Parts: sequence; structure tokens; C-alpha cells
Amino acid sequence: MSLSLKDYFKSYDLSGIQNKYADYLVKDIIAQYYFSFGEYYFSGGDKKKSLENFEKCDQIGNDLEWVSNNLGVAYSEKGFKEKALEYAQKSVSVNPSSSRDYSNLGVMYYQQKKYNEAIESYNKAIRLNGNYSEAYNFDILFTAIDI
Repeated sequence: MSLSLKDYFKSYDLSGIQNKYADYLVKDIIAQYYFSFGEYYFSGGDKKKSLENFEKCDQIGNDLEWVSNNLGVAYSEKGFKEKALEYAQKSVSVNPSSSRDYSNLGVMYYQQKKYNEAIESYNKAIRLNGNYSEAYNFDILFTAIDI
């Protein structure tokens, strides 16, 4: 008899850990599992299986902070710009106080030549954390001069 991945992790004795936290850990581990396989399949050239695994990651971990951000970055790196923007927007809605997430949203807008939105996102990242160096994206400033 084979166990599903979820059942496998639930079989560990988690006594002493609140159920809510244990469920969070299981969800996080399974989401990371599918994310890793998405990366693996993409590196092997199988975009279809890569996307299937990313979608499973999202289904399981859609309320985990890192999932939307990491999926946005992964989709961007793989050339799925619309999907990347969708996840970057979702990421800032899940975690509206994250400079990193707003900076990544700026990158996604920039890649689609939506320069005003990119500048707005970078400015929001800077307002949230003036020390977040990645929000100071000078490429966008030089491009914006030509707008």
C-alpha cells in the first residue's frame, strides 16, 4: 500500500504541536515539493509537466506567502510574462507590506513595458522599506525618461 505525500507527512507523530501549525508545515512541505518538481521538469525541457507542478503548488499553497512570489519569479524566468504578472499581483495582495513583492511586481510590469505601473510599484517598495536595494531599479528610470 502506498501513501500519498500528504498522508506520509501526516503519519509523523506531531503530538505537542498545535494542529493548525502542523497543517501549515505539511502544506508548506508539499507546496515546496511541487515547486521543486516544476523547476526540475523545466530544466529538463518539459514545460507541460513543469506548469502542471507549479499549478499543483499553487493549489496547495495558495495562501502561503512565498508561493505567489516564487511562482511569479519562476514564470517570469521561464518566459510566461502574463502568468508572472498575475502571480506578482497576487503576491502583493497576500503580503501588502513586502518591499520584495512590490519590487518583483515592478519587474513584471517593466518586462511588459508598463513603465508607469513599474515605477509605481518600485516607489511603493521604497516607501515600505527605503533600505531594500532591489527596489532602486535604475533601468526603469532610464527607460522612463524616454516615455
